[in-house]
Amino acid sequence: MNRKGAPNFTAYSAGSNPAGTVRPEAIYQLEKGGLSTATLRSKSWDEFVVPGAPPLHFVFPVCDREASEVCPLWPAQPMTAHWGVPGGGAGYA
Repeated sequence: MNRKGAPNFTAYSAGSNPAGTVRPEAIYQLEKGGLSTATLRSKSWDEFVVPGAPPLHFVFPVCDREASEVCPLWPAQPMTAHWGVPGGGAGYA
């Protein structure tokens, strides 16, 4: 999204229970696609609800409700659409 959506879109990724490191599978897929992973870090979605956080216009929870994973609630705004991914962990863009 950051490459193809610029300058209109900026994507962010975070989760409900950050592990402290970015998943190796994610690093592999991004590098395979020729994307830089140098600045990636594991982070909580809490970073996006504090004053000064970047505004979010679209949130795509990537969580597996069937596995009872926590999915974020974003009242009032922004626009949301659930994207269920078994074993994907909860995150957003």
